[in-house]
Amino acid sequence: MRVGIDETTGQVLTGWPHCQQSIRRCLRTRFRSIDMRYHIGSETFDLQDQNADPATIFRVFTAIANALADPDGGEPGYRLQEIEVASAGRQGRFLFLLTGLFFPLGHLGDYSIFEDRSTSWPGIAA
Repeated sequence: MRVGIDETTGQVLTGWPHCQQSIRRCLRTRFRSIDMRYHIGSETFDLQDQNADPATIFRVFTAIANALADPDGGEPGYRLQEIEVASAGRQGRFLFLLTGLFFPLGHLGDYSIFEDRSTSWPGIAA
């Protein structure tokens, strides 16, 4: 079972909520910004203030997919299947819906058990 500590409350975090926290950490960490763990993170941070044209949105999709699929720094318990723009505001705030498979034992290399799960980013929702 996945077990960790909630980064905001300090409480024990297990299962899907722990995976969501890991997804959030993966996507909000700037690529190559953690000493000795340069493979962790994404390039979404660098795209944050770009024009919201189709090319940039596609680059954000690619950055999300690459960050989560990285075998060394991604999220081993989640396989992204689809990304869509859930909302876009005039102030440039976007909400992306991530749909995929959650593997409760994926961090151990066991992919025999899985569940369909969706989450949003930023602002991971259950």
